[in-house]
Amino acid sequence: MKKIIFFFIFSCFLLLSHSSAQAIVQKTGENIYLNSSEIIEDDLIAFGEIIEINGLIKGDLFVVGQIITINGNVEGDIIGLGQQITINGKVNGNVRILGQTIKFNNQVDKNINVFGESIFFSEKSKVEKNLLILGENIEINGKVNGNIYGNGEKISLNNEINKIINLNVTSLVLQSNAIINGDLYYRAPQKAKIQSGAQISGKTFYKIPSFEKKEKKYTITFFFWKLVHLFGFLIIGLIFTSLFRKKTLEIIDQIKKTPWKNIGFGIIYFFITPIILLLLIALLIGMPLAFIGGCLYFILLYLSQLFVGMTIGIKIDKKIRKPKEGVEQNLIWPMSLGMIILIILFSVPYLGFFFKLIIIWIGLGGTIESVKIKMQKSK
Repeated sequence: MKKIIFFFIFSCFLLLSHSSAQAIVQKTGENIYLNSSEIIEDDLIAFGEIIEINGLIKGDLFVVGQIITINGNVEGDIIGLGQQITINGKVNGNVRILGQTIKFNNQVDKNINVFGESIFFSEKSKVEKNLLILGENIEINGKVNGNIYGNGEKISLNNEINKIINLNVTSLVLQSNAIINGDLYYRAPQKAKIQSGAQISGKTFYKIPSFEKKEKKYTITFFFWKLVHLFGFLIIGLIFTSLFRKKTLEIIDQIKKTPWKNIGFGIIYFFITPIILLLLIALLIGMPLAFIGGCLYFILLYLSQLFVGMTIGIKIDKKIRKPKEGVEQNLIWPMSLGMIILIILFSVPYLGFFFKLIIIWIGLGGTIESVKIKMQKSK
């Protein structure tokens, strides 16, 4: 699992390093629509609630939104984050996406790294190279010419897979049209359901997973460190809100206003900042500045979680207690409630890491955008 997470982050890092050197077209707003006659010659960055791409993208596509539909062809790579993502166009490069419901309905010429709750590959889909997948309900009805590596609750295969399959799964089904030309490795509580007509040319290696590590995880020590984590956040939060209450509320308002836009900018700051710091270190003379910048970067990553936790806590507090308008709100209770919720989310097996990343991206983007808006107003 750690290797999968590392590979996903490293892949995004490399792609953003490449994109930062190219010309970039940026589109932001609540609704973003690119018609079929439009051609983007360079890389496209799009942040919004509802995004529909019908035109041709000749560079890479970096997209963050709630509902994302990509009908046009993309000649470069796609990095995406959204609640619902549908890819109907052909992709000449790699695809690296994270979402709740994800659908593929066309060909991808390189690798796919996909993480989501429900992931569906239609009969029209095709993966020319390798597929790395993590999800709950996964259906692969298209052809895969490379290897498949994945973790899932339920995985269904119903087309030709030309190389190795390596899966950690609760329930594996090989449908009647499944053809596996390589070896099948899988770990599951029970053997796969193989329907009549399914073919496996290579060898099959089945192993029952060990649950010892999961049982040992939730010990007194585990809960002790979660409490230490919580109190650490609360102490820093009390200090920060006491000294910078007005600024804290401004950041919270920014996070509430444009969450998807904040995620997009947060991802850029998250990956681009280390690149800039490495460049400063390479120049030698910039090492002191890189050290100071690195410290500020990690402080912001920490505080971003706190700001998002407070935002969640304030929203819930308004529904539960309904504080009076015009009366200065006590932030201790909302902050405590929000951080407890976040720590529970961070502790979810497998998905906790991704929850944490998304929270950091929202908070980081909202914090920096809030500072930028404040500076623009002061000018």
